[in-house]
This record gives sequence, structure tokens and C-alpha cells, in this order.
Amino acid sequence: MVYYYATLNAEDLCIGVSMLSGTVEESNMILLPESDTDKMWHKFNRDTGAWSMEPMAPIMPFETAKQAKISELWAAYEQSLFDPIPMNGKLFGNTATDQKVIDAADRLVTKGRFPEEGVPWDTLNGEETVVLYAHDIEALKDMQTVMMQQNFQRYKTLEAQAKAAATPEELANITW
Repeated sequence: MVYYYATLNAEDLCIGVSMLSGTVEESNMILLPESDTDKMWHKFNRDTGAWSMEPMAPIMPFETAKQAKISELWAAYEQSLFDPIPMNGKLFGNTATDQKVIDAADRLVTKGRFPEEGVPWDTLNGEETVVLYAHDIEALKDMQTVMMQQNFQRYKTLEAQAKAAATPEELANITW
């Protein structure tokens, strides 16, 4: 014979359903009828023996929530690496492709082989094309570096706040 059991956590939420070959006498194991085994994340009421109609969101331990927040902040930092670069009132692309072009142009500048007449460059605001010269490429690279350093410092500050958060509310208020 097969027996179906719901495994409950400390809050009486079903965190697993097992199919066993024998009966079990454990307070966190609730025998289920074979026809009603879909109990994941449903709450069990020990007084009435009834299950909640709708599944509940699992309650994440606070330390796990902190780690999740830190991962979320790191993802935001990584995304910020592709934020547009502001320079002289214009926005320049900073996608992976843009970064390769900027790096290639910077190598030409470093080798003294960047065209003296400059090169046409599309901006992000208004689809405007401007001419960039060697000093502009150097300025773009410098701005990229500054932005990366500022955003990394922002990440480290928010990470420290997340680690120091004492309540879920404090943690929830930490945003990129």
C-alpha cells in the first residue's frame, strides 16, 4: 500500500509531499488522501484538520532574504555597467557593442593612430551624430571608469546596509 504525506515546516506550511510505503507518526507529517496530494505551500490548521484553500507564499528566512537582496543589488550594479555615458550634454551608448567600439577607438588613440578629423558618432538623445576626436574618446573612457567606480561604491554601500538590516522592512527599503 502507498501512503501520501505532507511535510510541514514550523509555520505548518506544506513544504513537500512524499509517497511512502508505510505509515509515519511524526508531528510534521500529515497523512493525505490519495486523491488530494496537491498541498505544496498550503497551510494546515491543526485545530480543524483543514487546509487553506490557496497556497501561501513561502516565508523566506531573514538571512536568506538578505542574501537575495544582495544578489538583487549585484544584478543592478552589473546592469549599471551598460548605462548610457553622459558627456557634454549628450548621451553615448554603453552596450557591450558600444564598449567594444570605444575600446577599439581608445586603442587607436593610445597608438596615435586616431583620425585627426575625428569620427562620426551617434548619440542616444535625439539620434544626433557628432564628431568625436581623440580627446573625446579619452573623455568617454574616463567617464566610463568613473561611472563604474561610482556604481561599485554605491553597490558596496547598499550591500553593507543590507547586511546590517535588522528587520524585513529595513531590507525592503534598500533599493538601487
